[in-house]
Parts: sequence; C-alpha cells; structure tokens
Amino acid sequence: MNKSKVWALLLSALWAHIGYTQEEITKEICDQKAEVILQIKNDLKEYPKAVIDQMLEYITPCGEHDISRTSPKAAYAKALLHLQNGDFGLVHRRTSELAPVYMFRARNNGYTPAILDDIINDLSNRYIIPDQRINFNTMAQDLEGLLIQGYKPDVVHYILGYISLKNLTTQQDFTSESLASKAKNHFEKSNLPMAKHWLAIMQYFGYGMPANRTKALEMLNDNNIYNSRVLATSLQNQNNDWIPIAAEERLAVMDNFTNHSMPTNVIGDTKTVFDGHLIEFDWLGKGVKRHIPVQLTIEIDREVTSSTKDISYIFSINDINFSGQASLKTYSWNHGISFSSSSKLELKKMPNLFQDHTDQDELTYTVQQIDLRETTINGQLALIGKLSSSNTKIKELQEFIHAPIRLILYPETSTANNNTTIALANNTANLSLDANFATIAPNPIRDHFTISYTLDITAEVEIAVFDFYGQQKLKAPTQKSEANTKQEVTINSSTLTRGTYLVQMIINGQPYSKTIIKE
Repeated sequence: MNKSKVWALLLSALWAHIGYTQEEITKEICDQKAEVILQIKNDLKEYPKAVIDQMLEYITPCGEHDISRTSPKAAYAKALLHLQNGDFGLVHRRTSELAPVYMFRARNNGYTPAILDDIINDLSNRYIIPDQRINFNTMAQDLEGLLIQGYKPDVVHYILGYISLKNLTTQQDFTSESLASKAKNHFEKSNLPMAKHWLAIMQYFGYGMPANRTKALEMLNDNNIYNSRVLATSLQNQNNDWIPIAAEERLAVMDNFTNHSMPTNVIGDTKTVFDGHLIEFDWLGKGVKRHIPVQLTIEIDREVTSSTKDISYIFSINDINFSGQASLKTYSWNHGISFSSSSKLELKKMPNLFQDHTDQDELTYTVQQIDLRETTINGQLALIGKLSSSNTKIKELQEFIHAPIRLILYPETSTANNNTTIALANNTANLSLDANFATIAPNPIRDHFTISYTLDITAEVEIAVFDFYGQQKLKAPTQKSEANTKQEVTINSSTLTRGTYLVQMIINGQPYSKTIIKE
C-alpha cells in the first residue's frame, strides 16, 4: 500500500479514537499522537518529504518545550521527523539543527529510546552538525543506566565495547589492558554481528586476550555480514605482523617523550628540512602497524611574540605534498606546531585496516596540532612529534584517533644523512655504518634487484620489503654475514606493483632502511 495512504489511515484512526481538536493538547493526546508516528519510525525514509511535513505539522504542538516535559515521547517523535528531513530552524533566537534539539529535550526528560538514539546519532554522525564536545564518560554512564533498565542490551553492550576498545573515555592516546578486557566482556554479551566482528579483531591481534589468528578468521567467516567477509579476505591477503622498529626509537617516541628537551637546537632560524617516518602504533601501544616515510620542511616567516612564530610548511607522505601556514609555539610547558581550523594538516591515503566501514578503503587523518620534543637517537639529533589524540581525527568518519601516532624526523644537515651508529643488541661492540654501506641495483628496480653490503663484524641480517603503508610485501631468509666479507642478496620483486617501497635490513636486531622505486 502507498505510504501516504498508510499515514492517512493511521491519522484518521487516531482522530476517531480520541476526538482530536486543534486546541486540545494534553499529555495523553500527545503520547497517542507520538505513538502513531513511532509505529512507522523504521519506515520514515520511505515517505516523501511532503508527508513528513504533514507529520511534523501534526506533532509539533506536542513537541514544544512546555508539553515536551510531560510528553517526551512527542519530542522524540518530532526529533525523528526532523532528522529525516535534515531541518534547521530558530531555537532561542539562533539557527540550529532541529533533530538534536528535540532529541535532547526527550532525552533530558527521561525518555529511554531517545537516550540510546541520541548516543547512536552522535557516534554514527547522523546529525548534520557533529557534536564536537561529546562527553564519552557521561555517554558510558547513560549506557550503563540503560543496561540496568534492561533496555536493548545487545545494542548497549556493543556500544560500550566499542567506546572501551577505541579508548574514547580517557585522555590517554592508547587503550589500556583493563579497557581492552572491558571491551571484550561487552562484546561477548552482545549478539549483534558487529560485536562479533570486533571480538574477532581483538582475537586476531591479541587485544584483551591471547592472539589466535586461526580462530579469529573462523569467527569472521562464521559471522555472516559483509564487513566480516571483507575483513577476513583483507587479513589473509596482507601481512599483519607488527613492523619492527629499534628499541631506542620506541623509547624515544613513547616512554621517554615527556622527558626530552624542547626543540631549541634542531629547528633552524630560517628553513629546516627533515626526513623521517610517521609511526602509528596499535590501540594498545604494543606494536607498529604503519611505518611510513615522510618529509617535513619548516620555514620561519616572522616572529609574532617571543614564544610564537608564523611558519610555512610542506609535509610529504604517500607521494602527496601538503603545504600551508601554521604557528610554531614555544611555551615553557609545551612546544609544537598548531594548524588553523581552515588549514589543518592532512595525512592522506591511509588504508582502512579493520574494514569496520567497508565503504572507506582509504582514510585521511586531519591534524590540528603536533607536540614537539628533541632528543638524540643512536647519536643523531632528532625531532620527535606527537600527534595529539584530542586533535587528530579521521576525516571521513569524523572520529578522533585514539592510537599513538608519532613522527621521528632527522634534519638534513645532521649526521643522520652521513653516518649511522647502530648499537647491537647481541654484541657489545658498536657497528658504525656509512649511510651508503649497502647498495641496491638496479634502482628503480625491475623483477629482481640485488643488495650488496659489507659489515666489519659477524651479524645476523634480516631483509624485508615494505610498501608505503607499512605492509610487508617480501622477506628474504635470515642469513649470517661474516665480518669483512662482501654479501649479495638477490630478491625476486616480480610480484610488486609500480610504486615506492622501503627495504629494511635488521642487523643484529637493529633496523636500517633504504627506499626503492619500481616503475
């Protein structure tokens, strides 16, 4: 039957039942009017706008401020209609999006469905203007209250598990073991397919439980939803081992970040070019899931105050250059680069590793601020950048990133481009390597390339090839290199597609990298 006719029949039935007059507005009448709309709320998207407007005219007297206190159900029904229409209007003399206004009235007056719907709308960005000041601790408390009421426990457990795993309730930039355990418990209590999807992810990577990839893939394949099928295929077609980095680098960017000095030496007075890597850890801060070469150029434009300078910058990542103006701030308690709201730094072409949004294969990270420190790593002066979790968002999902993201940047004028000293984990001696101790030919590479090198001590050497997303593509068998003996390793690169790659040599546990290009 035509949806408009369904609405007309429902409306006629209500009038016949309550003897409705235009002037009569009571809680009972408003509740009954709201119930008519709520009976078809799951089908509202199928109704034309003209019919939605008729429904709004019908419920509006009951959704206004005074009556909504006694009939929050009516305010909720009005909110659903405005959400469908995407309406804006004057509220307290200000133009506002109407759906969240009326949803808040219903929620604030204790209507349970509005509490859950408002939370879901905030998390899924169903409102046109996303709430930039969501209090996730209050959200979690409200959800716990819904559990006590026994209201839609499958949905509530899923949401609580999600915000625990994503670490949305703390100021830390990684998820603690206790939060991971809490997420696991909530997901296990939900029968929703997406709860099972995230539980499989936790099983695969060992979040809150021992990692078991075979079991995780079985869980995904048994979970008959598109997201899980896509993720199962994706996980099996890529290397998902954490990317190794040197222990000193990890200490510099994670454990010791707050102990480093302010960058008074590493940033020059005019123009400084840095080469290095963006390092993104997993949610628990245990392993590296992205290790991407980057370049940052900082040029001082003018000194605004003793603690603030205007700068121009160029940031290169994934073969994309992003340039603009920013402020370099040197307060005594902090030092960093702040980007304007209209010119945020964008890190593009970041693969969506977890496929929780299957329509987004690649993501863009928008960065409002980078906190800076300077230190030395293996004798090299380095700039360490920390991307603040409260100022870094996934643009496509409008969701804050709550995983540690760091930058290690070496100024081109430092010894980082001339000599590298690697402290060997399994040898008391230091191995001094010229930056060109290993050669790769040909480069650009073809279907095969050869790495040639000579070490002055005996060492265990591992060689692997990573793409610019940090995914391992090739790996050569580990070999023992004799001291002062030329070594040559030929790698079959025929399976690599065109692009830029990173060859990483791990010598006695310490990494050394070179860039190659396949044309």
